[in-house]
Amino acid sequence: MRNLTIDDAEDFYNLNLDKEALRFTGDKPFLDLQAAKDFLKHYNQYSKFNVGL
Repeated sequence: MRNLTIDDAEDFYNLNLDKEALRFTGDKPFLDLQAAKDFLKHYNQYSKFNVGL
């Protein structure tokens, strides 16, 4: 596993459009690709809790 980066935004955006995947994550779909980039830019679960997606 590796940390997510801004380079993962397009794949992350597409994953969160998948209703089947969202069924398990409880997330809401991103409004657009920029929203996925913004999310990843501020994603801090690795540094805060030593865990992540």
